[in-house]
Amino acid sequence: MILLTDLINKYFLMNFLYVFIIILGLSAFFQFLLLIIQKIRIEKREKKKKKLEKKYTEKIMEILYANKAEEIKIKTSLEAEALSNVLISFVSNLTGEILHKTLKIAYDSGIIAFYLKKCTSKNWLDRIDGFEKLAPFKLYQYKDFYIDALKNENNSYVQLQIIYNLSLIADKEILLFLIEILSGSHIKIFLSLKFIEQIFVNALKSILEKSKNEELLIVKLIESALLDDKINIDVKKSLVHSLGYANLKSAVNLLLFIFDKVSDDLKTAIIRALGRMGVPEVCQLINKNYMSKNWILRTVSAQYAYLCEDAVEILTRNLCDSNYYVRRAAGLALLKLDPKLRNKIVELINESNDRYAKEMINLILKRISNYA
Repeated sequence: MILLTDLINKYFLMNFLYVFIIILGLSAFFQFLLLIIQKIRIEKREKKKKKLEKKYTEKIMEILYANKAEEIKIKTSLEAEALSNVLISFVSNLTGEILHKTLKIAYDSGIIAFYLKKCTSKNWLDRIDGFEKLAPFKLYQYKDFYIDALKNENNSYVQLQIIYNLSLIADKEILLFLIEILSGSHIKIFLSLKFIEQIFVNALKSILEKSKNEELLIVKLIESALLDDKINIDVKKSLVHSLGYANLKSAVNLLLFIFDKVSDDLKTAIIRALGRMGVPEVCQLINKNYMSKNWILRTVSAQYAYLCEDAVEILTRNLCDSNYYVRRAAGLALLKLDPKLRNKIVELINESNDRYAKEMINLILKRISNYA
């Protein structure tokens, strides 16, 4: 019988394996060496960047507060990165004349031009870096540039960054454009509700920063969007939530007016928005919906029932609800309720035969005692 090993030259195989192992060893060694060299390069770059940031901070402080007529010019990408980091930290915390001076430094130093050029790069990573760096500067005069860039952009991640930039400089035209873009199929990746909400909150704040007189016009624009069947339900919900986050109380009557005309999803968003504003009008909707067939409407009604005069009745009923999430929302609402009213609810629940309601009450009372 002939074995496979009889057909193979053992010495040749052994030499081949030796050579193969040596090559693998050398390859691993060179990879490790390259890794160390790259690490040293990155560390050196970071040290140099920190020195530049310190230098630029001192120079900018002298220009802003000592009125020194000193020019700052960038020549390399590292200088641009260091200076942009410093300028962003300044513009994020300044207002008025000092902010205008800082923006002038950004223009005169070439930072704005540098990152605008990156926004037109063929590499999507460069484009997203360019838009990301420009966002905090709130370049209102580049509105059309951003809109055109978004219309022509194919990369979803770059699109999201441009949308964020637009939200920070929003006016009425941009708000309508954002509603249209976020409702359409232009964005190819899934968008979370939180992201869309943040976009609209930024947009509302931007518009109101420019003029408080725009409130009623904003409300009218949002009304038309909420009643438009072409607008995505997620966009509608985010718009309503943003009204609550922005505390836009001029929208209260609108939300009350459209409440009975919209779906349960939007009704939930409306109660949440009014609840965040803390307006008494939310109790009209809570009284209608805390016994709704829809458990989500019951949950959100329980969440903000502490704002209402009928809080004892509403929360007592919701604590006895068959749905856990409704009971939990009612329990958490007790934390925000006046202690006297809370004690009254505790007494009523303890007198009942509802085991689940008692468990929720005990859990909340334990949490209160832990924080006391």
